[in-house]
Amino acid sequence: MNHPSGRRKPRDPLFLRHFRLVVTLVAGLTLALSLSLFFCFERLSRQNVYENATATLSQSAAFTEDLLDICTQITLQIQKDNTMSPILMQSSPTNGETMVALDQLSQYQYIIQSLRSIYIVNNRTGKVYTSCGIEGTDNRIIDQSAFPDLSALRLVEDYEDYPAYTAIPRQYDGENYYTFLGYDFSHKAADGSLNCAVLVNVSAGWLETAASALGDTPEGETVIISAGGKVVSDSEDFPMQADAASLLPAAGEILGSETGGYLVDGDRFIAYTAPDRMGWQYLWIVPYDGITEEVRQFQLISFLILAGFLAAGLIASWILNRRLYQPIDRFKEDITKLQSTQREDLPALKQAFLRKLLSEGPPEQAALRGELARFSSRLDPAGQTAVLLIKADRASEFEAENTPDDAALTRYAILNIACELLGGLCAAEGADLGRSSMAVILTFSKYPPEGFDAFSHLTAIRDTVARYLFLSVSLALSGTGSFDELPSLFQQAEETLFQRMFTGPGSVLLGGDAGPRRDYPYPEKKEKALSDALLKGNLDKAKAVYLELIEGFKGAPLYVLNTTVLRLVSMCNGVISSVPQMKNRPPFFINFEKIESFPQLHETFYGIFSAITACTASGPSPRSGQQVEAVNREIERRFSDPSLSIESIAETLGLSASYTGRIYKQATGRTILERILEVRMEKARQMLKESDAPVALVSERCGFSSDSYFYKIFKQENGVTPAAYRKKS
Repeated sequence: MNHPSGRRKPRDPLFLRHFRLVVTLVAGLTLALSLSLFFCFERLSRQNVYENATATLSQSAAFTEDLLDICTQITLQIQKDNTMSPILMQSSPTNGETMVALDQLSQYQYIIQSLRSIYIVNNRTGKVYTSCGIEGTDNRIIDQSAFPDLSALRLVEDYEDYPAYTAIPRQYDGENYYTFLGYDFSHKAADGSLNCAVLVNVSAGWLETAASALGDTPEGETVIISAGGKVVSDSEDFPMQADAASLLPAAGEILGSETGGYLVDGDRFIAYTAPDRMGWQYLWIVPYDGITEEVRQFQLISFLILAGFLAAGLIASWILNRRLYQPIDRFKEDITKLQSTQREDLPALKQAFLRKLLSEGPPEQAALRGELARFSSRLDPAGQTAVLLIKADRASEFEAENTPDDAALTRYAILNIACELLGGLCAAEGADLGRSSMAVILTFSKYPPEGFDAFSHLTAIRDTVARYLFLSVSLALSGTGSFDELPSLFQQAEETLFQRMFTGPGSVLLGGDAGPRRDYPYPEKKEKALSDALLKGNLDKAKAVYLELIEGFKGAPLYVLNTTVLRLVSMCNGVISSVPQMKNRPPFFINFEKIESFPQLHETFYGIFSAITACTASGPSPRSGQQVEAVNREIERRFSDPSLSIESIAETLGLSASYTGRIYKQATGRTILERILEVRMEKARQMLKESDAPVALVSERCGFSSDSYFYKIFKQENGVTPAAYRKKS
């Protein structure tokens, strides 16, 4: 009997049995799924909401931890900054040291937008040095007895109650802060108190992004609580520093939970995470009705959909089973595709494994051997190991001229060339580091192998890349070490490759034999001469001083030159802060990682110098002349006051000390301290000539703090002692 469509109806028993089996499975599975969803939909809904909330809360926690790490690094950097040492640890820093330190402190203010203030507490001097944030002023030096932020000082007194370099929630002047307390146990006093501490105050608003990460659900609210049960985020229903247990009865069950989870607390659904490294837990609270109000509708809709799915499944099963007699090579093709996909994934996994070796070092031996065998690697963990680092010269051009895929193919070709040329002497595996960088891990059963000339072989790699890929590259080879030392060898290769700043494109550099490093003292006088040239608008002088300064660091390690560049940029930003025409200009910034040669570095600084001198070349403004006259009047009026200083003059004039000093130096060519000494000397000579007052009384009336200092300075300035000067007069 023929089928109505003209085709013969299959009567194969295998087809019938298979079709009945499929129908039974589809019907049974659909029925079971329908009943499961119908009766358990609420539980599944809670679980789904919890999983979505956990994923987002984890992102919020990671975001918060990144911000915590940034603030922690800022606190640690300030504590370790040599420029901060005078006001942090000395009992009597000089005015110059204090001014430089406060200028440096101002630069940290620009690192993150939400950083409100920085306090340097020095219990030896009884002073607090602030960056800003106290009564709306700039940098200030305040006696601890007059310091308004008493809660900050209590943190220093009770430092043992708080872990160092972690966020401490607190309130001051009606605003919420997170304070990062940095201190060093080696600087404690005999009674156990701290001699010095660094406090970085960040506005609590920096957590608003993390706390609003679930803002797509308007009825929900994110709350962060500490291990002590305090709320450390801020919202209308859960204010910062409130007791979580008093606002949330379920807080006792949540606190201290080693894993995340969810619970229903009355009419609220609460999803929470496990404590992070600070003991903080992230809670998402939403009305329970908001989750379950549509459950019943979903149950009905799901039942109808699954009923339709059952009918469609039966029809589809009939059609699909009709196609079981198609050629078996369809299945073979699918299997072949799966095998091909697996082969394509292996290179990417191998690259990730090699990059992890370079950054983190090898895993334990059994796991390492398994991974090497999995990727068919010839690397020998028992042999001597070295790292070859390759970088395309003019990296910005390389990245601009190639699409990401083309750049990846080029890096793959370079690694192939390197591994082929070195493969006969050692085991070599290439790792693509992305952008314009590559690394080759080398292991030698015997080092050096016979016929191995490192410089010649690296030169051959460079020349082969240039010949066939028309690309200039620089290469650096580390010294040798054990396989466990891969990260340090990789770092050594990076340090060595940095020297191409001095040697230029196409460099072939060998590391591991540099010998002891010499000291590179920073030329403070040259920096001061450069600052003076910029303030006076002398561009040619600024360039000449800069070249003389920077040439002294040729051949220096990466960290030395990097520190030098940062200091020069900081100095330039300090200069623009004293130029009224540039007060609203953003601070200068140099991305040192994109600098590949000294000419490129010079051109970058020349651009900064040109911008500054264009505003300073016209000379001081009329307003600065008025300020200079005011300073001179204040010196004439108070020359006999031993406490007369730049700070006290600036405070009287309502200006910052750093700004007042720079304006005066720019206008007169000398410092305020030099003018104070000049006036005191004039008054002393006049009193010695016109009166019979004892020398000690003359010293006191002229504002000198001690007779011995007066004798020393008077002889230094006049060539004779005060008594001899009076006798001669």
